[in-house]
Amino acid sequence: MSYIYRCTAKDFKFGDSKEQTLAQAILQNTRLIRVSIVIPTHNNVETVTFVLSELRTALVKVDAIPKFYLVDDKSSDGTTELIRDKLSCENDVLPVYLAKRVGQVGAIVVGLKKCEQHNPIIVTSADGQDSAESVARLIVVWKERQVDMVIAKRNKDSQVNLNNFHRIVSFFYHRYPTSGFDMVLVSRVLVDKLLSGKPIRFLQIDMLLEARSVSYIDYAKQNRLAGHSQWSLKSRILYALTFIFYYTLVIDLIVLGLLSLLFSISLLY
Repeated sequence: MSYIYRCTAKDFKFGDSKEQTLAQAILQNTRLIRVSIVIPTHNNVETVTFVLSELRTALVKVDAIPKFYLVDDKSSDGTTELIRDKLSCENDVLPVYLAKRVGQVGAIVVGLKKCEQHNPIIVTSADGQDSAESVARLIVVWKERQVDMVIAKRNKDSQVNLNNFHRIVSFFYHRYPTSGFDMVLVSRVLVDKLLSGKPIRFLQIDMLLEARSVSYIDYAKQNRLAGHSQWSLKSRILYALTFIFYYTLVIDLIVLGLLSLLFSISLLY
């Protein structure tokens, strides 16, 4: 199946007035914007093709020309082969194959580094939890407000339960929604700042710390079409400890308290 946003002037013979008119309309349509879509994949052979199809349909309605960066995090279910043998043949797909597992966040960072100079960049999932219409809404809001970030936060209709970890993070940092977020639009300027600065430890918080302006949309996060979460209990604990250690004053207060205790004890002897 072909899409009109794949066409350029060189695809037409200008001897035909109808074709010439169409080519000129495409080139002169200033509403069209290029957008990079970073999609980390790991064992998503059953869903990734459907997700791409849905995104193409939704994005063309908001005048977006997408480039999909499929970052395969060493899948073992045939996802790698599907991307290599079929999906990579599409003009709007750029595959990235990782030699070893780096996890979802690591795959996203690799995708951000691979993106061309398109503005903006969207991070979404390959398992069907993020609706294509919600991805399109991110672009609409960004067009209207020209902010550094547009965050899709889960609403009460989400089929995925919230967890206390996000509420804890939100308690310490008010810009972080209590529902957490996975799907987000970021400007090219913000990505450049993020990648040129200090090491990325907590991707969402690092984005928010660098962003000058942030907008939000509500959306209902759906259950996975297939597969299961790659977030183990160990991963959640490590992520929580990373946040507490690097982004809060909890460790500083504990150390200060211990030092005060030792000082008080020393005064008794």
